[in-house]
Amino acid sequence: MPSSVMPAPRSDLAIAANGLRTSYGDKTVLDGIDLAAPNRDPE
Repeated sequence: MPSSVMPAPRSDLAIAANGLRTSYGDKTVLDGIDLAAPNRDPE
């Protein structure tokens, strides 16, 4: 996604990734995966 249309970062997320894609040789194993993991409150 071009940076001009990237959403603003969210402070309630520990990690976020959008549009992940990877391949091994000519085999695509991830294509367009989005990930968001919330911050965890320390106990």
